[in-house]
Amino acid sequence: MDETRKTLPTILLSLLACLGAGCASTTPCQDVEWKSVVAFQGVKPIERIRVGHPDSTDPGLQAVSVDQNGDVALMHFKDSKPRSEIVYTNGAELTGLVLGDIDRALPGEQIYAGGWVQNAEGKETTGAIYQIVLHPGAKARVRQIFACPVYVHSIERVPLQSPTDVPKLLASTYDGKIHLLTPTSGSGMWNDRVLFQTPTTSNPEDVKAKDAVFMVDPTGRPPHEALIAYKAGRLFAFDLDHPEATHMILEEPGGLSRLTLDPKGGAYLTGYFGRLMHFHREGTEWKYDVLDSEGVDSGLRGAVLGNFPVTSDTTAHMAVWGFHKKCRLLVPRLGILDPVTIFVDVDKGHTIEVADLVPGNGADELLVGGFSNAVKMLVAQ
Repeated sequence: MDETRKTLPTILLSLLACLGAGCASTTPCQDVEWKSVVAFQGVKPIERIRVGHPDSTDPGLQAVSVDQNGDVALMHFKDSKPRSEIVYTNGAELTGLVLGDIDRALPGEQIYAGGWVQNAEGKETTGAIYQIVLHPGAKARVRQIFACPVYVHSIERVPLQSPTDVPKLLASTYDGKIHLLTPTSGSGMWNDRVLFQTPTTSNPEDVKAKDAVFMVDPTGRPPHEALIAYKAGRLFAFDLDHPEATHMILEEPGGLSRLTLDPKGGAYLTGYFGRLMHFHREGTEWKYDVLDSEGVDSGLRGAVLGNFPVTSDTTAHMAVWGFHKKCRLLVPRLGILDPVTIFVDVDKGHTIEVADLVPGNGADELLVGGFSNAVKMLVAQ
């Protein structure tokens, strides 16, 4: 694995960027303010946020969060004023989350949430994925579609490989397994096929799968290759066509957290020690660039792509978020990406999502959540 380092000490980066913009201090000029609005207030840390249309009665884009209390919260954004409701409570922590029309026997989009299952004594002992279907004016219908011995941390939609293909889910679990789940009729479990299991080591943390993303195929065929990140720092290259050939392409000190699709090919990856990496192909090899380094205490928990104005004539197209409590835009200046902080939360950040939720302001909005027990919407003013 070759690595291209594009990092300098953070303070030097800020100084260079500031001088290039004609500022007198080490804080980059900024004439666009970002306001935070609480979209959902929970009781325990927020684990994951996704956007979609699971509520057919609302034509606008919606958001769903899952948290350590097991609450599945639905958020609406009519007239740019968020309102929320809890549509299901699992009673045990949830992290895996997908919104989409995966089960074609049902109308519209469904919510798929994965995590722990509690036993009769209230202990988190096994894992599960639940299908949640919203019905106008009625209680959500919840069906368990998958069970396993351990926690379910990540769920992703599998891209359709042909017009007649059946939608499927890819689930990763804390025993290192990657599961392919296919819908079945009725109320029973979905068909489950284990595609890959990472080799075991003496460290139980090594096998905990954290996230996966399917990448744009350079030949134009439907996406079939994915990157899969593991908590202890191992990144694997995976192919639906040849899951037996799955192999490790990176060992990152400090561990890995989230993957984000690069629409032009490849993927972005965040590490707990603060590195943001961009993975791309060169021939048959995977290589990466380091785009940002937030420091070993930053605990980066994700990066998203969008349109984020910083000044009247400067727009960033990437934002990062993490345990350092900071949401930062990565602003292109002088050939580097300069971090500009637009929001500091009261506690550690854990998940970030992007969507255009406020019409007319020429910007995408950011949804951030974590140990403040809330989903907060960041809006450019």
